[in-house]
Amino acid sequence: SVAGADTVPVPSEGITHGSVHAWGVVATDLAEGGSQVDIISDVDPSLSISWLADYDLRGHVLYTADRLRREIEAEQKHLHAATMAEIDALLGRLPSSMSSSYASG
Repeated sequence: SVAGADTVPVPSEGITHGSVHAWGVVATDLAEGGSQVDIISDVDPSLSISWLADYDLRGHVLYTADRLRREIEAEQKHLHAATMAEIDALLGRLPSSMSSSYASG
């Protein structure tokens, strides 16, 4: 599943963590094709060293973005394979003279 427990990092036990007030994913369709995905969050880090909090947060965001990218790529491959199987099944229903002309281009 794209949004599930296996998609986001699990906090380490015994480490003080801040609070995430809000988070979200913004997907934008690009005119040149493809899309841009932004992961945003409003956090209250529980660290007095702001650069360390920024570093830790950046790591979590990059991890989440990478997992989301891999899940989407896997889903696209699955959909492509299912579509090709459906096309093959439809071509298999054509009379043999027609299906050979489609196969040869």
